[in-house]
Amino acid sequence: MECISLSEKESTKITEKARANFVSVNTLIQGAWSLLLSAYFNAGNVVFGTSVSGRSNDFPNMDLLTGMFMNILPVSSIIDQQCSLKEWLQSFQKRQVECLQYEETTAIEILSQLSKNKGGAMFDSLLVFENFPWKDLKCGNVEISDYGSGVTSNYPISLIIVPETQMKFKFIFSTDQLEEKTKNWIISNWK
Repeated sequence: MECISLSEKESTKITEKARANFVSVNTLIQGAWSLLLSAYFNAGNVVFGTSVSGRSNDFPNMDLLTGMFMNILPVSSIIDQQCSLKEWLQSFQKRQVECLQYEETTAIEILSQLSKNKGGAMFDSLLVFENFPWKDLKCGNVEISDYGSGVTSNYPISLIIVPETQMKFKFIFSTDQLEEKTKNWIISNWK
């Protein structure tokens, strides 16, 4: 695992950039990842996987349910060079919000639709934005402390974002699926 840790000042700049563009930090990061993949593959449309909470819908009594409802879904990002960065990011965020209604869709359902159209893998990289407040959780008599997540991945490239006061970017690379020069290019260009 490769880790890039930002200073508080650098992390604040990312938050300020998101606010200036009227988007979330998650959208800004997903947009940056889209641009990086677009540059690497020299493509105007890229697809990557991202995690969703699975708790955004109007499921009855959702607040009474416990456990992880996380799902991994594809994100298709079309790079529109005709509009400003601000317009593109806002459009990207609007599409992501609209897609939340499908966050319970299974990978099997998506793959069945893909096989009807073009087939192949859904995506080769995964982006996980860990924005759950894991520190000092308490509900009734249950208290969780010192929790640490552990992400494993079978994708060639996984990027885990930990948006704390000092933001962290953790890369997991599958060394048997990725050349060293590709790994180095991704890390240096992400910085």
